[in-house]
Amino acid sequence: MLIQTHTDSLTAMSPFDLAASSAEGSPDAAESGDAQSGRPTLNDMPPELLEKIGGSMAHSDLMALKMAGSARINAAMEGVLLAKQLAAEISETKTWPELERKLAVSATLDVRHRQWPLIAAARTIAHLQVLPGEVSLMLESLDAASARLPRTAETDHLRRLMRVLQHSDFVEAITADEDIRTVCEACFKDVDLANVLAAVEKIRQGEPVRKVVSEHRLSHDHCACEVLEQFAAMRLLNQAKAGCDVRDLVKDQGLVGYPSTSTLEAFFVDHAAGDMIRAGDTVQQAIERFELQGYDSHHTLHTLAICHAAGDCVSAGEAPLEVAGRFGIKNLFEVRRLARWSGQQEVRTALLSPGAHVGHIAYRNDIQDREFLELMEQLVFERTARQRILSGESCRKVQQEFGIGSDNECNAVVRQMEILSFNEVAAPAVRAGVPVDQVVERFGIRDSSLIRKLALLPTGRANPR
Repeated sequence: MLIQTHTDSLTAMSPFDLAASSAEGSPDAAESGDAQSGRPTLNDMPPELLEKIGGSMAHSDLMALKMAGSARINAAMEGVLLAKQLAAEISETKTWPELERKLAVSATLDVRHRQWPLIAAARTIAHLQVLPGEVSLMLESLDAASARLPRTAETDHLRRLMRVLQHSDFVEAITADEDIRTVCEACFKDVDLANVLAAVEKIRQGEPVRKVVSEHRLSHDHCACEVLEQFAAMRLLNQAKAGCDVRDLVKDQGLVGYPSTSTLEAFFVDHAAGDMIRAGDTVQQAIERFELQGYDSHHTLHTLAICHAAGDCVSAGEAPLEVAGRFGIKNLFEVRRLARWSGQQEVRTALLSPGAHVGHIAYRNDIQDREFLELMEQLVFERTARQRILSGESCRKVQQEFGIGSDNECNAVVRQMEILSFNEVAAPAVRAGVPVDQVVERFGIRDSSLIRKLALLPTGRANPR
């Protein structure tokens, strides 16, 4: 009752009214209440309510309140302020390693305050500059961080977002007719299963997703829409193989979701568009030829250009901006990555030489910068190790031989290696009848999400993109 009374009386007060009332409630003012208006001040309130009020404020308003507040209010708000500051920083992250480091910081916060950074992280994930398949790594960190949170409306929202993300990763394994039921039952307890399955059947017959969503009144359910979109996207891959462009497929099927369109774009990047870059075409030519719009697609194509002709030119001494213009690299973030190879011809030559080991070369040249180390690993993978994986060698063996990551680390480039192995050699072996455990051992696959998908293959086909 006390909390309800305070909440009602504060409904019409702006954050700056609250800040002013907190100043009135400082040691220099009255001990309790606002003498002129009769309203309670923040100094009257229990710490739990102060934190609840702080949690609903923007970071700038919190700062104003803290500056105007008494020592007691400052103490109550300190944890909230730190959490909201971290949430603001998380919202601006662009890469998964950066987000992972900030999530580690959130684990040091009081459990009552962790929800804001985690919710910011969940909302940020879909827009990160990540490699295809990294979502499983994100989920492990988010899941571990959220498991200890108290049950609130905010954390329920977070867990629902995580279910969508889990679905985006898992549903890529759906191709057999019966698998869609398993996924719906496992991921979406609150979805009308019969209705979703009826909608799936229409999509299987080729009807556009938006039309089906409207007919089955599923537009309010984000999770159900993702099920349908991703299911449709997987079934469109055969048309993609026949030469249709991404935007044509997206328009025909009424796809609007990020995961479904990125599934199609990833196929083009892995095949025709990526091959254009390897052959020396510009990034812009590949983007325009296949109408690729997703950031992940653009980032991967830029990375390929940096590993091939554009990077070779810069390391040989050409001006990065001139090379970027020539190869259609317009994004300033990617231009900066390209420029990292300036003056590094000796390092690049060493990396492309027989017997190259990234760790040894980095040590000899005193290279400790994490971003440049990843560029070095990416170069070795794309120019040398990739072919070894395609020929059926173990990812673990290739990783150790070329010094990519560490022996106990599955980093972004190692993850790429394992996805390539999954698509090109491991999955075909399982389909041919080789037991999953033997395939995992033979091809050195350690990623748990890929291993789970291999286990699905006897009853269907899977694809981790």
